[in-house]
This record gives sequence, structure tokens and C-alpha cells, in this order.
Amino acid sequence: MPTLVLVIWPIIAIVLFSRLGLVKGLIMSAYIGYLSLPENFAVPIPGFLDYDKTGAISLGILLGIWVAGRAARQSVNIANSTVDSRFLQIMVMGCVTLLLLGVVVTWMTNREPLIYAVQFIPAIRLYDVVSLAGKLALLLTPFFLARRYLATAGHHRSLLIAALSTGLFYSVLALWEIRMSPQLHIMLYGYFQHDFGQHVRNGFRPVVFLDHALSLAFFLVTALLAAIALARQTSGKERTIYLWAALWLYIVLILAKSFGAIFLGTVFGVMVLFLNARLLIRISAVVALVFLVFPAARQANIVPIDTFIAVSNSINADRVGSFEFRLRQEDAILARALEKPVAGWGPWARWRVRDERGRDSTTADGLWIIVLGERGWIGYIGFFGLLVLPVVMLTRTGRRREVNIETAGLSVIMMANLVYLVPNSTLSPVAWLITGSIAGFVQYNQPAAKKNSVEEASDAVPARGGNRYSRFQPRHRRLS
Repeated sequence: MPTLVLVIWPIIAIVLFSRLGLVKGLIMSAYIGYLSLPENFAVPIPGFLDYDKTGAISLGILLGIWVAGRAARQSVNIANSTVDSRFLQIMVMGCVTLLLLGVVVTWMTNREPLIYAVQFIPAIRLYDVVSLAGKLALLLTPFFLARRYLATAGHHRSLLIAALSTGLFYSVLALWEIRMSPQLHIMLYGYFQHDFGQHVRNGFRPVVFLDHALSLAFFLVTALLAAIALARQTSGKERTIYLWAALWLYIVLILAKSFGAIFLGTVFGVMVLFLNARLLIRISAVVALVFLVFPAARQANIVPIDTFIAVSNSINADRVGSFEFRLRQEDAILARALEKPVAGWGPWARWRVRDERGRDSTTADGLWIIVLGERGWIGYIGFFGLLVLPVVMLTRTGRRREVNIETAGLSVIMMANLVYLVPNSTLSPVAWLITGSIAGFVQYNQPAAKKNSVEEASDAVPARGGNRYSRFQPRHRRLS
């Protein structure tokens, strides 16, 4: 079943583009793909990349945009407009260059195998350079497509509406799993996508079709923030509906039993509800910059770890032991990363801490430390620079032209995601879509008259019967 779903997903994505138009097709194919495709499963393609969830989503939106035709692409391609920030354009290309250069340097500095008493980890081969570059291309596809096709305020509103609508639907599935246990992925795909024991905590934590309960909890945060941002931009009965939706999502978020996500949803939800757009984007920029330099601060022992542990103990004493253990594990991994700080240790868990017999003694959850260990500082700056720079540069854009609450809401969602990446690895194609849309808004300045026509064209669905087209990271389960 998972193989069949992955294979037919590009066809489903094409249908979504056909029915919804290019802009909404792009948005919904990313959201629906992320929320429904099988997790931790890959179909190996000999001589090529393993075909997994990320690959299926990227392939689907590429095919959907291609078959939409040149006229549809040109009608919503904001790259045809005036470039407002060449600095961001240069920095984005610089980050991509760093990522590709980092792959090559990682290969050059990891050509020796790691040999332990009972463990052998192979060296990185030249073939792996091509494979890693291909995975990067698939991973970043939503970012670059959103930068071109989802870069106006109207598109940002569509992103928020998609987050809210899919979040409300997912909340019903989450409630079912809270009551019945995480079973939906097993029922549809025949296997559980993670360690079941991690999802039993005074009841059950829902997972649905994502990789972990923490990922589902953050998606609920995304939908919650989207509902509040939409409420800020409306009035009357419509605002009341959005606020009731936000309250419902907050209740489900509490029932999902993820303290970090509840904290983020509470703090950032209040911020979006009461602060103006300009202040929101400034706070988002500061948090994004702090995240970018966080590993350097950890390596320099600037971060007050003991203070964090004391505060955590005052909030939730039952979880402080787990939190302290995670921080000590990070210290060990950072020491390992410092052995190859420039380009890291590469794939196949070469970066993980092992004893003299080769037994893995590492527990790593934060994406920042995984990227730093695998790719070093070259890869870290390139990877997270793409996520951080659009949010930071949005403050400069706000001094030159209006930034409405929908765009500011997306920046807060990205800020929350960056904070969540410190202890977790929850970074989805939806996040790349959002940060790409912010990058497009910053990079291109669309004249008001043209913007209105573009948004109308992007939301238009071809008439029935008309001519719609001009042409038609946990371990993966491998298909044996």
C-alpha cells in the first residue's frame, strides 16, 4: 500500500492543479502530501535516489506546474516583476552554493571508513555526492517554487487558509487517536512509523500520518497561528468564526500532550492576537538571528544551561531529567562535531558518538545539531540561512512598503518553527513553502495593479470542460 500511494501521488497532484489552479494546487499538493503520505518508507530506485515522501511531494508539484502550461506559469510568476532586494537574491544563491560546496568538501574530508571492534561505517563515495545533491534539490523544491508563485499578500492569505482548513480536519483525526491510540497509519499503510512507546503518556499522543507526535503538535500550532492571523484581518461574523476555530485547535493542542508545542502556541498566539505586523516581523527577525548563532553560543559555553535546567524543573519537574539528559547529549555531539567543524562527518550516522566497540550511545533530537554534525558549518549556514534570511530581511521590506498581518503571521510561524527545531527535528515541506513565499515577497516588488490581476488569475479555476492544460529522516523502510 505505501508503495502504491507514493507511485500514484504525482498523478493526484496533477489532478489538484487541474481542479484548483496553479497557486492553490501548489499549496494544497504540499499540504495534503505532507499530511497523508506514508512516513519513514522509501522505494529504492537502482542507480538513483530512494523515492520517499519528500521526493513524491516535490515531484508532484513539479509535474503539476509543468503541465499547467506556460500561460498559467507566467500569469502568477512574480519573478517577472521588479527586483526589490538583490541582496536577498544574492544571499539565497550563496546559501545554495554553500550547500553544494559543502557536499563536495564533506566527501573530500570523509574518504576513510570508520572501523570499530564490532562496527564498520563506510567512507563517503563520489556516488554519494550526486545522491546528496539530488536529495537537496528535492528538499528545496517547495522553497524555490513558492518564491516564484506564492510571493504576494494574497498568496500568503491562501497559505494561512490552507493551514487552518487542513489543521481543522487533522484535529478530528488527532482526537480519534487520542481516544483510540495512534492506529491510523497502521490501518492504512500496515506499519507504525515510529516507536509506539514514545506516544503513550498518561493516555495517547496522536501521530496520524506524520513521523512523530511532536510533528503533529507543531502542525496544530501552525493552524492555530493561522486562525488568529486570519481573525486579525477580518471583522464581524467571519472574525468570530476564526476565533472559535483557534480555540478549538488550542484545546486539541493541549490534549495532544506536547509541552513545547503548547508553550509556543500560547506565547506566539498571544503575540499574533495583540501585536501589530511591524512589531511581529521585528521579533521574528531577532529570534531567527539568535537561532542561527545558537550552535556557536553552545560551543562557546555562552548558553546558561544550568539556568535552563533550573527553570525547567520549576515548570515541570517530571520532565527535567529528560531535558537535562538531552542537553548533556548535545555537549557530546558538539565535541564530536568540532573534530570536523568545516564540512562535518557526512551521512550514515558517521557524526554520532560511539564507544570503542562502535556501539551508538547518541540521542540527538534537535535538527540544528544533526545538520551541524553531518554538514559542518558550511552546510549549517547554507541550510538554515535559507530559512532565516527571508524572515530577517522582511524587516527591511517593512520599512519600504506595507507588510500586512497575513505575511507577518507567516513570519511568526517560521519563528515558532525555528524555536521548535532546537529540541526537535520538525521541518516539513510546508515550512519550506512558507519561507519560500516570504523570500519571494521580500525579493520582488509587484505593482499594485498587476498584483491584483495576478491574484485573481492565480485563484481562477478553469471552467469545466475547458482546456485546463497545454500538456499533460528516522530510518526509512525500504522496499525489498
